[in-house]
Amino acid sequence: QRKLWQCVRGWRTREKGVLLLLPGSIYIFVVCIVPLLFCISSLRVTICIGKMSATTSSPWPVYSEDRKEVDVGWVRERLGVECERAEVEDISQATAPWTCLRVRLIGATVPTVVIKQVLADNGKAETSRNLGLAREALFYGSVDSTLAAVVPRVYYAHGDLGSGAKVVIMEDLAGYLDSGILFGPGNPSNWSRDLPALAARCGSPPPSAAGGA
Repeated sequence: QRKLWQCVRGWRTREKGVLLLLPGSIYIFVVCIVPLLFCISSLRVTICIGKMSATTSSPWPVYSEDRKEVDVGWVRERLGVECERAEVEDISQATAPWTCLRVRLIGATVPTVVIKQVLADNGKAETSRNLGLAREALFYGSVDSTLAAVVPRVYYAHGDLGSGAKVVIMEDLAGYLDSGILFGPGNPSNWSRDLPALAARCGSPPPSAAGGA
């Protein structure tokens, strides 16, 4: 009986010890562990949001390292166009590379767009700033529906007069003729162009474009 009583007393003592430790353990878990888990979770969310913002919140196009694609997240956010991939082709003049790009939007209802840009790191920003060329982007960014019939459709435009940087993303007018042919053969830009052939595509060209004075 004595041994049995000792066993019972020992079990009750251990039970009390467990009961005494249990509230303390719960307190430590609630006060320390739960906030720690919350902080870790918040940190992960913050990192994810930070990565997304670094990719999509920039007003300037975000390109891949090899500059062969535009970031799809940026295209979706700025152009409002869903696509699987945005492939880049540099169609700039030799004297001003990386200022005019054709972008093929794979999987989108809009097959191609054109990006006209002067970025702060491409060596043209100083000239653009001095000449105020960022006004082009500011103009297109403020165009309303009253001019829709006489200007290209613009999906996105952003300009910074302070740095000279600008970007205009507009419809691809590859199948159209530029108005430069209307200045006739006296325009240096037309010296190497077959103006009669180009003017014939317009339907009813003015005399100067057809080879007049």
